[in-house]
Amino acid sequence: LEDYQPERWPALRERLCSDGFSFPTALHLACATGQPKMVFLLVSRRCELNIYDREGRTPLIKAVQLRQEACATILLQNGADPNIMDFFGRTALHYAVYSEDTSMIEKLLLYGTNIEECGKYEYQPLLLAVSRRKVKMVEFLLKKNANVNAIDYLSSIFRLISEYKRKKSEELSINSNPVSAQKQLALATEQDSMSKKKKKKLIIMKKSMVIQRFLVTFYK
Repeated sequence: LEDYQPERWPALRERLCSDGFSFPTALHLACATGQPKMVFLLVSRRCELNIYDREGRTPLIKAVQLRQEACATILLQNGADPNIMDFFGRTALHYAVYSEDTSMIEKLLLYGTNIEECGKYEYQPLLLAVSRRKVKMVEFLLKKNANVNAIDYLSSIFRLISEYKRKKSEELSINSNPVSAQKQLALATEQDSMSKKKKKKLIIMKKSMVIQRFLVTFYK
């Protein structure tokens, strides 16, 4: 392995370990230290590609996180899953977006990465780029058809809380004024009934139009 420099290992190991990285497998270590030949050797011996470390990170995530594109490419070519999330709800794509690694993003998308994937407590990749004020990355992701109307988990929670508060407020209003509440309920029931009647009429009209078109075509 010509690219392996053992004299660099002690300093590199100290830096990586101090950053909280862990290496449960030889493949994790090879990816983290940028050894594509070693990665190829391990993969050719059919090692587990999607095994994760104590933070839920696969060798692919580790390679992308540390910008080891050659290692990540070998993993992708051999079937590593790019959509696995770590324990923080991040995929390899999140780390590529964070480091603005467009070349790596291209490769991840080529091998089936879901551009909208995220966990409960993490932004979608596009929203991550927006939150980090990475304008070029936002433009890049939009060109790759990222959903411009993406909503993150926290926004969904806020919406649910708002809805809950609104319903609670209505319940309090009903309890404090039962007469008014009965009127509101009657009105709501009437509106619902009217709405159902309108929908029924629309369905009948649509069916009628379809039948008419069929008859016109049939008797031509």
